[in-house]
Amino acid sequence: AFIARLQGRQVEAARWMESALRRAAACGEPGLLQGVCAVVAGVLVNGSVAVPDAISRCEELYRAHGDDRLIRVEFSGALAVLHAMAGRFDESSAYLEHVDAVSGGVDTNFTALRRPMIATALELMGDLDGAERAQEAKWRFFGGGCAGEVDGRAVDAAVHLARLCCDRGRWAAVDAWLAPYREVPRTRRYLEPPGYRLAVEARVAAQRGDHVSAVAWASQAVEESEESEYLNGRAQVWLARAEVSRAGGSSR
Repeated sequence: AFIARLQGRQVEAARWMESALRRAAACGEPGLLQGVCAVVAGVLVNGSVAVPDAISRCEELYRAHGDDRLIRVEFSGALAVLHAMAGRFDESSAYLEHVDAVSGGVDTNFTALRRPMIATALELMGDLDGAERAQEAKWRFFGGGCAGEVDGRAVDAAVHLARLCCDRGRWAAVDAWLAPYREVPRTRRYLEPPGYRLAVEARVAAQRGDHVSAVAWASQAVEESEESEYLNGRAQVWLARAEVSRAGGSSR
């Protein structure tokens, strides 16, 4: 299930995770159940389950495992994003407050890995400064800006920060986030969605007037993204492709 999720096969991952969830709940091992719930939450947010159905399932699992503080955080983060997707910002904010109350300080691996979910909810609610702060906290925790071996989780955060800066027209900041990692290959673990980094590079190329490279990279990004069932990531890639086409004077 974990491999399927990392490779973007969200539907297959969901099937495996429901089975894993039943087994984990039956075995009585809290750590195992927490890990499975973390993956289930991610699949429900990023996969092809309709938002109302995903909200219902998250709420059901939240109630079923509400005595576990860490599991509550997992599903609170997921519900914050899902309610924001549905335009219910009051509910989203309430769930974010719960996540912050339990894991507000980014001083552990667990809390750092929750930051992207928080960033997504904040972005959907229009708080782009908050979204950037959340991603930057993850980047910093996993060694971003430090010498030594590069952690893929820092790269993932940097790519998302670059995309946020693109959206805000802060092109110098985009390059500052991307430049240290241009030679770092996309890995199978802690990875940004397929085509995501290339889509950001395409937008940068279009902004500097290199429309040939921009279109080529954006088209390649779309091809890569189609290999994945990570729908939100695919949407971002297609938006980048449309932006690049407009910049080059094309309606395609």
